[in-house]
Amino acid sequence: QSRAAPPAPKPPAGSGQMAIIIDDFGYSSAPINAFAAIQRPLTFAVIPYRQFSNEAASRGLSSGHQVILHLPLEPVTAAEQSEPTTVTTAMSDQEIQQTVAKAIQAVPGIIGVNNHQGSKATADKRVMRTVLGTVKSYNLFFVDSRTSSQSVAFDLSRQMGLRTGENELFLDNSNDVGYIKGRLRTAMQMALKHGSVTVIGHARMNTAAAVREMIPELEAAGIKLVFASQLAK
Repeated sequence: QSRAAPPAPKPPAGSGQMAIIIDDFGYSSAPINAFAAIQRPLTFAVIPYRQFSNEAASRGLSSGHQVILHLPLEPVTAAEQSEPTTVTTAMSDQEIQQTVAKAIQAVPGIIGVNNHQGSKATADKRVMRTVLGTVKSYNLFFVDSRTSSQSVAFDLSRQMGLRTGENELFLDNSNDVGYIKGRLRTAMQMALKHGSVTVIGHARMNTAAAVREMIPELEAAGIKLVFASQLAK
């Protein structure tokens, strides 16, 4: 006589993991302290060659956070390109390799890379194959910031066997604390629905305030903050 299978145990009211990557560390000093003081896993994405790049990386590490390289890649609109040292589609493979390797070596303690801008470069297979090959040679993971829907970086990373992740939501297209909290609530729903979510904010004081103030609400809902590396597969 067949017995019905026992009912599956009920999952907790809700649970999910959220990785918050904070881009653009290196431009200014104040946000470094604000984010370093948040005692939950955050991933500091540090621009190379800036006045506060090294301070951001070392403070990120010493405060228990993880540090990745925020690698400047060419945007579609040339006028928007903000970094003098940027990987461009006009570069040869060798120039790309050298530029990426130098940037990786410029930021101490990194375990991964994500792209800064890059709407043009991330859509270019040749460029990204060379970028990602160099990232892989340093045993780093790659997160596609998804500044463009045309990006091939995530799929290519997977094909090339890098541990990889992708940004699923920008938190702070507006610098309003209330807006940013609303985006964190959206991210929370995504994580509860899908099990995990990777999101990107920027190294700004209002973003730090919004994240800090939202932690109790996120955790009460069953969200666990994790490092980007923990969601890179």
